[in-house]
Amino acid sequence: MGMVVLDEIHFPSGQPLKEIIGGSGSYSTLGARLFVVPSQSSSIGWLIKAGKDFPASAHRRIESWGTNLLFKREADRMTTRGRLVYTGTSHTRKHFEYLTPTLTISPSDFCDTPMLHSLCFHTLAEPVEVIHQVQDLLQLRKAASNDAKPLIIWEPRPSSCIPANLDAFREAARTVDIFSPNHVELTAMFVDGPSEVALSMVAEHALSFVRSGIGQSGQGCVVIRAGEEGCFVASQTCEPTWLPPYYERNEATGHACVIDPTGAGNAFLGAFAVGFIKTDNIYDAACYGAVGSSFAIEQVGLPELSTSGGDRELWNEECVMERLRDYQNRLTA
Repeated sequence: MGMVVLDEIHFPSGQPLKEIIGGSGSYSTLGARLFVVPSQSSSIGWLIKAGKDFPASAHRRIESWGTNLLFKREADRMTTRGRLVYTGTSHTRKHFEYLTPTLTISPSDFCDTPMLHSLCFHTLAEPVEVIHQVQDLLQLRKAASNDAKPLIIWEPRPSSCIPANLDAFREAARTVDIFSPNHVELTAMFVDGPSEVALSMVAEHALSFVRSGIGQSGQGCVVIRAGEEGCFVASQTCEPTWLPPYYERNEATGHACVIDPTGAGNAFLGAFAVGFIKTDNIYDAACYGAVGSSFAIEQVGLPELSTSGGDRELWNEECVMERLRDYQNRLTA
């Protein structure tokens, strides 16, 4: 239930880049689409609300992915646009602001569409929002004679990550299956004001959510996306584990393959969703996530898709499943 946003990206040096397709909806869909062969690409649902000024070139690129796309154009509204400003060379210091009123997506937008019956939903929301979204979604599905509970992946809205909302976060986490803030957002739920992010405390804070319960039965999992530190996964039935990122830092070259981390966390969760549905294993799903996010950070904007015949396709001239096997082999070496 994320948005498509046309971004204006400012780096510390150089001219700003404009009309870049972004937003949590774009990148989470990317992460999922990476791991689905072309003949099954329509199994990925993508609902977009766009304004009257949405570029035709962006529309064509989105359509080229072959997803089950529902494109709703708001004839009297402007497309959601945002400005992202990086202020540090490591890409860890940034500021984002919307430049136009947002075209948000709610569960009611899925009424009378196949997407209402999806196996999984990803949302970026505040605690109160996600509680209402889950309630509305389940009620709409029940009204459509579908009592099956989908997998719900929740990415918290960064501005809501403050200590005053900690109890609300714990309550909301019990309504979803996967709770996934990044390491900075998680720390901000416990510490008021800017603070150094200590990985030992990230793990402890994450485990406190596992102890208080994630999901209706408490069997959900926490996935902390931590950028160049990788990710931390845990549940009541799975051993807490740190997994490295696909691109690990090289002392000589730094992160030479990392061009722009925008959207990496969203792409991680889209890939994680497909991995979890395929394997029913959070460690395997996290491997999908690590590889999915690696394709998001190799360029500014979305990666390039090309095909090489049949169901074989390449993203940035690489095979996704080969990259996944490479990553898994590294973990077991």
